[in-house]
Amino acid sequence: MYTRFKIGDEMRKIASYFFDDVKRLKFGLLTLTMLAALGAAACGGKQESKKQTVETSPPPPPEPVFDRYWNDLARLLAGLDPLPGSVLDSLEKLPETERHRRVLQAEWNVKKQHLAKLEAFAESEFGDVRKLDRTVFYPFSGPDFITIHTLFPRAKKYVMFGLEQEGTPPDVFKLSRARYDYNLRNIQTALDDIMRLNFFMTLDMSVELHRAELSGVTPILMLLMALRENEVLDVKRFHLNSERRIVYLTDSSKIMQNPKDTSVTGVEIQFRKHKGKPIQTLQYFSFNAEDPALSRSKNLTEYLLALSPTTTYVKSASYLMHNAGFSIVRDIVLENSDFLMQDDTGLPWRMIDKNTFDVRLYGNYVTPIPIFRNYYQPDLVQAYQRDTTRKNVDFGLGYGNPTLTNFLTARRKAPRPVPAASKPDSAAQP
Repeated sequence: MYTRFKIGDEMRKIASYFFDDVKRLKFGLLTLTMLAALGAAACGGKQESKKQTVETSPPPPPEPVFDRYWNDLARLLAGLDPLPGSVLDSLEKLPETERHRRVLQAEWNVKKQHLAKLEAFAESEFGDVRKLDRTVFYPFSGPDFITIHTLFPRAKKYVMFGLEQEGTPPDVFKLSRARYDYNLRNIQTALDDIMRLNFFMTLDMSVELHRAELSGVTPILMLLMALRENEVLDVKRFHLNSERRIVYLTDSSKIMQNPKDTSVTGVEIQFRKHKGKPIQTLQYFSFNAEDPALSRSKNLTEYLLALSPTTTYVKSASYLMHNAGFSIVRDIVLENSDFLMQDDTGLPWRMIDKNTFDVRLYGNYVTPIPIFRNYYQPDLVQAYQRDTTRKNVDFGLGYGNPTLTNFLTARRKAPRPVPAASKPDSAAQP
């Protein structure tokens, strides 16, 4: 009896220990299960958080707000049909506007055929350069925007200069009906050279662009942008300060330049192909590029040198860089250019280092037109005669017709990298 009870007690103890172990085991399993669940939840939360981060990317920056007046005006001056809601609606249906539209559309339909040939040539011969957004530099350009935009349409920045003054951002609302008509007719006259001859005549432009209220190269640049199917976004006058910074002007109190003036002014125009496309910038500078004037404008020469490396285009430049008095701008072109396209009015053939540049010749080189016959280059004649790879072209460029046109491309054999940030782009308000 005692033994049985004792055994029973021992069995109960063993059972008690057993059930305690089971409880501990269950508790342990439960704990592990809970920990696993918590871990899974935590991992799931992290994965979900990561997933949400990927899916909820930062919103795009807000679309910049631009005054549509500039684009509506550019289209009106270009003879294009107005866009819906034009702020110039009161002018769009005037007989003067409709006449202007007919004149410019007729001229543009002819000019487009020439530009189509130029564009096809450029794509075939240096299509890789056309794809770059590198700065395009066009010395002695006047307001000839359509040529460089046809050749190099993707540049982030175009820098042009000439003796022609920039004028003031035009306000057509201030014009009387008679002066409005006069200004439109004056623009037609100013455009005649570039539409027919492929270049602007400086002496003619100096008169034409300053005898009307829509003065200077600004309205011409705007309308040429519109003809090239661009949207004009903003137009600002500026001057280049002593620290070579662009300072935007808020008034038109000073637009005249003279050889003793070290203040360099210009106009900056922002534009794009259409909404969603990159915004491009054109800067046109008005200054005298002779050595004495540039020597007094160190800020300008430093600004231009800081544009490097550039794609450079020169045509119809009156052979100015053949003269000793234009050595500074000539050196800037040689220093900055990783790709150069020019006719014989640009750099003299002897100054283009064939060890530095890979040069290709096009068209036919003959005696310059009579007014520039003193700039005949016998060494360039020999180069054309020796070059078995020279290609003819079916379009006119510069002072020549298609049978007399000559130009070259010079590609730097060791191109320089484009800086991540361009110092000349900095700007300040007055």
